[in-house]
Amino acid sequence: MKIRIGSTPILVTPLLLTLALAGCGDDATGSTSDTETSTSEDGTTTTGSMTTTGSMTTAGPDPSGTETMGMTGATTSGSTSTGPICEPGMANCVCDGGTCDGDLVCENDVCVDPPDPECGNGVVEGDEECDDGNAENTDDCLDTCVNASCGDGYVGPGEACDDGNDIDDDGCTNACAAITCGDGEVQDDEQCDDGNDDNTDDCLDTCMAASCGDTYVQAGIEECDDGNAENTDDCLDTCVAASCGDAFVQEGVEECDDGNDLDTDDCVAGCVAATCGDGFVQEGVEQCDDNNQMADDGCSDSCQYEERQIYLTSSNGTEGFYEYDITSDTWATMPNPPQTTRTQITNDGALVYLMGSNNTIYSFDPETDQWANVMAGPGNMTSSPIGFFQWFSDGFYYLKDGQSTMWVYRDGAWSSFPVDVAGSSAGTWDMENNELYIRTWFEMGFQVIDTNTDTIVRTITDATNVGENSRTGSYYGGNFYARTFTGPMQRLDAQDGSKTDTGAQPISGHTGTDTDFTTGKIYISGYSGDGTVFQVYDPSDDSITSLADSANVSNHSSITVLRPPM
Repeated sequence: MKIRIGSTPILVTPLLLTLALAGCGDDATGSTSDTETSTSEDGTTTTGSMTTTGSMTTAGPDPSGTETMGMTGATTSGSTSTGPICEPGMANCVCDGGTCDGDLVCENDVCVDPPDPECGNGVVEGDEECDDGNAENTDDCLDTCVNASCGDGYVGPGEACDDGNDIDDDGCTNACAAITCGDGEVQDDEQCDDGNDDNTDDCLDTCMAASCGDTYVQAGIEECDDGNAENTDDCLDTCVAASCGDAFVQEGVEECDDGNDLDTDDCVAGCVAATCGDGFVQEGVEQCDDNNQMADDGCSDSCQYEERQIYLTSSNGTEGFYEYDITSDTWATMPNPPQTTRTQITNDGALVYLMGSNNTIYSFDPETDQWANVMAGPGNMTSSPIGFFQWFSDGFYYLKDGQSTMWVYRDGAWSSFPVDVAGSSAGTWDMENNELYIRTWFEMGFQVIDTNTDTIVRTITDATNVGENSRTGSYYGGNFYARTFTGPMQRLDAQDGSKTDTGAQPISGHTGTDTDFTTGKIYISGYSGDGTVFQVYDPSDDSITSLADSANVSNHSSITVLRPPM
């Protein structure tokens, strides 16, 4: 039983009560005066005098379970003061049925302040997030009673790593994931990391930078990538597809590959080894190559020149017909034509044609050395003066010197059409482009006629005076070559007429010329004072070479070089 003396509750036990009563004598009634010393639960000692008046009875147990003592007419006086009764459940009071007010806890049946939280006791207390009662930091609860999380520095459940910082490229990501190729972050020994598995961009799925030789074709950069350094397969070690001209011989595909586009060396177009008959003249090995290995066509089956001829006569009505052998550099006298001529002579590669001054066309066969009558000319105009006469694949062209009417024989009949300016007796048919070149009368300029349509396609004006005793005017390789009476050879661009002085000076004045379409050289016949001089001009180096002297025709020499057979 507790009683309160002043403000301090006193626990009154049965023994203490008995002793108190004993001090009062046998009579339980009356007044008693005594001095009592007591000690409270907190260890404080209270001394004072108590005067009890009246009667005291002892009641039975309190239904609440708390032992009480009834007091009737009790008064207290002394050095202590009276205070409120200690209510159950309050601080430092008995527990109220095992419970206490607020945050108080019941210990030894007294309500006291709760103890401070203790992390690690297995009980979540105070501001603890968790308390699993252990010091393990790899589970869900740290030893600081905080929930495990990424960035706490401990590798917990579901984490591959935890370095306790927010640096994303130091070996452990901010999601506590271990370094992996493809996570989009370049880390450690990775050269790149684009976060995808595409091996055609600049970063492979191994996080290595794309490079030639990695076996993956980098889009827009590489043509191929076979992962090796072999240059005889279809992909070079530069990751470029093998091709003719790359200087590497592709095994099973190419015969050779010299890395250039020259067709005069031992490896020609298509990376094929040069051979006689391939159409390309192998320098220092072949004299000619007519794209076949047939004999008796001007170029032998060993790609050497066969006997080829040039024919010479006067175009001023004088007899005499001569043959020059190019291979042997010799001249021979041939049978005279049935009629002398006042025009150029021409050929189709097999026969030589001469327009007789009697308006009849004759042919000469070099195989039989025989002349034959071919057909009539374009009318009674082929006598004096001189004229232009050219064979082409459909027939013949004829123009009287100094006139502006061109006659053409095609489809079995002669017809005519006007030209821009009067023409001379010098010119060439360009078989490759089907164009006819004719020098302007008394000038160095020229006209070009489309032999498919008989129309003038261009006229090049150059008023340099060229006397009509000169039959010089020949086309080859995009240029027209002409000269004055005694001047050097002039090269005129066939398209725009721009002129270059070649410096190549023929010996004879008043020369006649014709093109050798086998070699690209231009042969030059002379007459007048140096009529026996015969020369060849090479446009490739602007050189002139003197050959065996020709027969001395009386005037106006005309030559024709046999064309390659069609």
